[in-house]
Amino acid sequence: MRGISLRPIFSLLLCVLLFGSILPSSLIAAPLAHGTSSGKTLSSSLDALAVKSSTQATNNSVLIADESYQTNATSSADAGPVENEILRFVVEELTNPPGVDAALGYLNEFHTALEKIENFLKAGNEDLLGPTIEEANASLSAFENAVPEMLKSLENEFSGEYVVGFNTWLENFLGAANGLLEYLQGTSIEASEALPLIANVRQVLLELPTGEHSVYFVEEGAWFEDPYGNWLPREDTYTFVTYPREKVVWKFKIFNDELRWPFWDPPRATIDLKITMWDFSTSRPDYPTWTFLPFEIGARTILTVYGEFTAPFEPANYGFLIEFDWQSTSGASGSEGFGIILRVKNRNPTASRQPVRPENGPWGTTFRFWTEYRDPDGHPPAYVRVYIDGLPFGMIFVSGDYKTKAIYEYWWQTASQDIGAHTYYFETWDGYGEIYRSATDSGPSVTKRNSILRYPTTSLTRECNFLGWGWGGSLTDSETGEYLAGRTVKLYKSDGTYLAATTTDSTYGMFIFAARDYGLPNLAPGTYYYYAAWDGDDLYAGAKSETVTLILTE
Repeated sequence: MRGISLRPIFSLLLCVLLFGSILPSSLIAAPLAHGTSSGKTLSSSLDALAVKSSTQATNNSVLIADESYQTNATSSADAGPVENEILRFVVEELTNPPGVDAALGYLNEFHTALEKIENFLKAGNEDLLGPTIEEANASLSAFENAVPEMLKSLENEFSGEYVVGFNTWLENFLGAANGLLEYLQGTSIEASEALPLIANVRQVLLELPTGEHSVYFVEEGAWFEDPYGNWLPREDTYTFVTYPREKVVWKFKIFNDELRWPFWDPPRATIDLKITMWDFSTSRPDYPTWTFLPFEIGARTILTVYGEFTAPFEPANYGFLIEFDWQSTSGASGSEGFGIILRVKNRNPTASRQPVRPENGPWGTTFRFWTEYRDPDGHPPAYVRVYIDGLPFGMIFVSGDYKTKAIYEYWWQTASQDIGAHTYYFETWDGYGEIYRSATDSGPSVTKRNSILRYPTTSLTRECNFLGWGWGGSLTDSETGEYLAGRTVKLYKSDGTYLAATTTDSTYGMFIFAARDYGLPNLAPGTYYYYAAWDGDDLYAGAKSETVTLILTE
């Protein structure tokens, strides 16, 4: 900003960040009106300029050139924001205030005539002086006639002090110029006598006061664009928002508002430009500082400086401190600078809802929970979890890309205590923004295990009066074949009539029904049918044996 030192500006911005205070709008660098610069590229002297980018993390040497030049500087996004930089200059030459250019044109013609006179005198061609002196007279008269309009333009644009100084110069110049022409017209002179008079006129021209002219930022602002040419969103008057690893284009304009005067040697300002990127989270400039080699900007010229880089990977607030010192050939000099905050904003990740597989199964089943993690910024997750009945379980990375789709899974090995209906949801966080939590889904349904009750053989032949035998089988887990001990097994006739009960062996899960349990000795010879059954318990579903056949003989 003109007239404001650089350090207080950036200190104020830092205070806003840390304490939430609001800067007065007069101290904030307003953005430029969006538009393009017409005109030509900077002169060839700028084509060879070099910019040195240095940072505590990386060192990059970058050439700065015209619009068509693209640098080959690269660095890791995690090391800093300098990635595939393009730094350019574009020049836009402006006209002087209305009325000034016309007067300067006549003055230029007068100066050209003086140069011709000087050359004729040096060459001894005094016979050519007459027409050239008439040309000088005509251009000087035209200049005098254009002066009122020029003064009117100057009064509208500059202070009264400047115009008074200009009038003083004008009187001295016209007196010297007219005196010179009168002397040349009325006297036969030698070259050595005329040259000092011409030199005096030039000296008067060179004494044009600098007035209030200076070099400064156009509209005291800058702007940033996204990769698609859209303006980055703004949250307030000085903060621009982008996202990690997005391409950012920054632009600002410097204006040399000096008049192109004297016309044969218009002033040019030499500029030392520096752009510093500042990480507010560390309170020091850990990111690159672009230091441009000194370059020039002509009078009445706007110089657009712009470039692009990849935004830092870490969401945070980054400041741009843009500053330059300038020294004009007119004798004026100064310093300019302003700061802008670039906020790299986090976008939250998501964890998609996916069905559990299988949807149900007996306890002991291993169920697979899985989700698709996506982070628009490409940040890896601080964690991905599945909450089963409200209890968190960490998920592991399987495959994929954090930005497009990364698969995470958790395998849940159930036990007998997990029998019943369950619910689950996914939760994730990238370490920067808000925690994401999916909707709650039902599943899985964990059921009892099945059991198997069987006889080693389903047919037995015995004598009616022989009671010294027993006949039974086993009760086992249908999944593992494990014997189920201590369970009560019941014996039934084929018509469902209950006969007896026994308990499976505490070691082997075997059961035996004695001959009397089957109805002996009260049964006559013949064929009889039975089955055994178990009602089940909290862990296992009940079981029923196949029908068994008992053949009784005499």
